[in-house]
Amino acid sequence: TYQGEHFQVSGKTFYPKPIQKPHPPIWIAGNSLAAIHRAVRHGDGWFPIGLRVEELLEGKETLKEICEREDRDPDSVTVALSLSLRMGRSVSSPDGNRQPLSGAMFQISDDVRRYEDAGLDHLVFSVPIADPNIALDSIKRFADEIIR
Repeated sequence: TYQGEHFQVSGKTFYPKPIQKPHPPIWIAGNSLAAIHRAVRHGDGWFPIGLRVEELLEGKETLKEICEREDRDPDSVTVALSLSLRMGRSVSSPDGNRQPLSGAMFQISDDVRRYEDAGLDHLVFSVPIADPNIALDSIKRFADEIIR
């Protein structure tokens, strides 16, 4: 049973119960300034999507400034990032705008290291699933060659 200001629920159960106390962490997704504000005020983490390392660093600086204004320790806000994994041959572009986590394993490994150096707490990646066998192979290769 739950009796809240905006809604009420009775006679419902939820299993399995979360092991995290007081609740599972709430990550606020979004790349906007408003999303960072919401993460600092209401969440346990900030979860942008598709940011390059430089953009992530800018966002983290903004998060730190907002935390100072809100009297919150910036280290108490987890920073995670969602990216698409695109394994293949070495990728380069004339303008240098290769998508993060795309290309050969050495490029992907370098990307992961750069995000780690930038202070990223969690990296969440998706793989194309048009062919499940290729998706599973990509995940296995990432685990074997990047995570080790």
